[in-house]
This record gives sequence, structure tokens and C-alpha cells, in this order.
Amino acid sequence: MLTSCFVGLSRGAMSMSSRDRLRESAEAKFKKAEVQLQDRQKATTEYEASRRAVDANMARLRELRLARDAAGGAAPAAKLTKVLAAKKRKPRKAVVRPRDDD
Repeated sequence: MLTSCFVGLSRGAMSMSSRDRLRESAEAKFKKAEVQLQDRQKATTEYEASRRAVDANMARLRELRLARDAAGGAAPAAKLTKVLAAKKRKPRKAVVRPRDDD
């Protein structure tokens, strides 16, 4: 009775469907790999563009700082360091609390 449900299918037709499934699976894996490659390339391009922008901004700021220093302006950080070095902290006084003698 079990053979009656496979009457219409030949052995070649069964193996063909498994080949089709394997082919579809391979194509799906290939498409997934292509999409991942494109995403990776896009992310790399965006990262490099943002890195170039940061580098350009850093170079611009460095030029401005060097021009300011060459003109004789002291750097604000140097002024702050001098002010903090001149200040001395006062030692804290000990707080005396009354003892509870019960």
C-alpha cells in the first residue's frame, strides 16, 4: 500500500527535486554573501569618509592653533595650568563631635 502513494513519481523525478532544492539553497547562500559583501563595502566607505572628515577638521584646528601661538597668544590650557599650580589647597580641619557617654 505504501508504494501506491509513489506511483506517479519516478526515481529521476525525486532526485531532480532534491537537486532543485540544493541549487536553490546554494543560490540563496550566494545572494546572502553578495548582500553581506555590499553592506561591508558600504560600511567601509562610510567609515573612511567620516575618518577623512575628522582628519581634515583636526588639521584645520591644528593650523588655527599654530597660527594663534605664532601670533603670541598663550594657549588657554597653559594659563589654567599656571593658575592651578599657584593655588594651594588648604588642609581640612578635623570635625570634633561630642561623644555619647551613656
